[in-house]
Amino acid sequence: MNRLFAALTGLSLLFAPCVGCGKTPEKVPTGTWKYKMFTRGVLIGEAVISSKIENGRYIISSDLTMGLADVRNTSRHIMTETVDFKPIKYESYNTIATGATTQKIDTVAVFRGNEVELTEGTHRATLTIPGDFILDGNYFLSKLIEGRFKKDLEVSAQVYDPSIERDRTITMTARALGRETVEVGSRKMRLLHISQTIDAVKFSDSYLDDDGIAVMVVVEMLNNRLELIRED
Repeated sequence: MNRLFAALTGLSLLFAPCVGCGKTPEKVPTGTWKYKMFTRGVLIGEAVISSKIENGRYIISSDLTMGLADVRNTSRHIMTETVDFKPIKYESYNTIATGATTQKIDTVAVFRGNEVELTEGTHRATLTIPGDFILDGNYFLSKLIEGRFKKDLEVSAQVYDPSIERDRTITMTARALGRETVEVGSRKMRLLHISQTIDAVKFSDSYLDDDGIAVMVVVEMLNNRLELIRED
């Protein structure tokens, strides 16, 4: 269950705009979207994803609820960054209930340049992360917008994500793959395909409609496959 949950972190490309729709947007869109989550065709939960600008900052949040057998996981993730994509704060609040047992896993990282104050439960540490890095926020989306989602356009950057590595960055790459005919439930739709890889550990594919919002997202990690399908 923990692996299934981990596979759902980092969903920034849900907000990507479209190409081949007559025009592409000039800025990162904002809004709120609801999704159903499936694994092997079984409904296991739902997600609410939102992106907004507040006080000159981008804030991306996701609320997830999922359950398998007697295990239920609820979580809230919040990423805050400047409008030029400098990390400000990473927050992850998780509750895992197994039968009568409940476990809480909270992680908060506050950034001051390359210095990170990382709080994991009751443990607090100050780390120095070398080099330039970003959060898995709106950077990739912004660069795809700048490139007008040209087919095979690829964007890579070093990303800090303490749910994967607490004391170093990881390599994340996003790539525009053009339009494809995709079966979503009982419908066949012509959608824009965006792929994302994280250190050859996690892979995701987002399929976007003509309004630029993901109709379906497929996430693969550690032999787990999850699908998020937008509620219309």
